[in-house]
Amino acid sequence: MRNLPMTMLCLLISILGRSAHASPEYGEPSVRGSLRYAPPGTQQRYYRWGDKLGNRRHCVSVPEWDHLNVRSGPSHKYSITYRLASNYCGVFGKGRCRKNWCKITTSHWSNKSIGWVNIRYLRRY
Repeated sequence: MRNLPMTMLCLLISILGRSAHASPEYGEPSVRGSLRYAPPGTQQRYYRWGDKLGNRRHCVSVPEWDHLNVRSGPSHKYSITYRLASNYCGVFGKGRCRKNWCKITTSHWSNKSIGWVNIRYLRRY
C-alpha cells in the first residue's frame, strides 16, 4: 500500500468505505503516516467567495476521490503540510485571508493553525 499514489489510495479508501476517524468531540482528523485525513461530512451549504471565514465551521468541497492540500503559506507554491479528505467538515478560519487563501485550523478551540487553503475548495457547514 505504501507505493500507491495518493489519489489511488484515497479512491481505494472511499470504495472500501474506510475513511479515517475523527475525534467526535473536536472533529480533528486522525494522523496516518505523515499526512492527516478526515472523515466525510454531509451538509451542502456552499461558501460564497468574498465572505470571511470567521468563526464558522466549513467543509472541504472537492470530488470524493480527491483531497484538499493544506499548504504552509498562501499560495500553491508553498509545500503541502496536510491533506484533508473530501467533504471533511471541521475547518475553521484563523485570522484574515490573503486574496483567496485563508489560514485554517481543524479545531474551533485551538489557536494553532494547520496551514493555508484556497477558499474555492471550502463550503459553509
